[in-house]
Amino acid sequence: MSTPKFTDIISAHKQRKEQENEQSAEATEAPPIPPPAPAKQPKASPTPAQEGRKVGRPAVGKRGNPDYTQVSVLLNKERYTQARIALLQAGGSKDMSDLVDELLTNWLKKRT
Repeated sequence: MSTPKFTDIISAHKQRKEQENEQSAEATEAPPIPPPAPAKQPKASPTPAQEGRKVGRPAVGKRGNPDYTQVSVLLNKERYTQARIALLQAGGSKDMSDLVDELLTNWLKKRT
């Protein structure tokens, strides 16, 4: 009958562990010298300009306006591309957000 699949691997692992234990026993005879403790440096106090500063992207434009919220929608690729092209051809004064807001406003007005 054949030997189990992992017998050789297990015995090799056990031998390696025994060798490591023997080496660590030899090393424990003379305790190692601990490395010197790193010198503690005082933390620099933040400057007045840094105290009020937030981390990340600044909240400007619609992103920082509490009247707006970010949403995610799935749009048909072709329709989205055509809308982007039309917005650019119109002079670029409107962005996709403005267009969607205008369309939703008109749709809501028609419903009431």
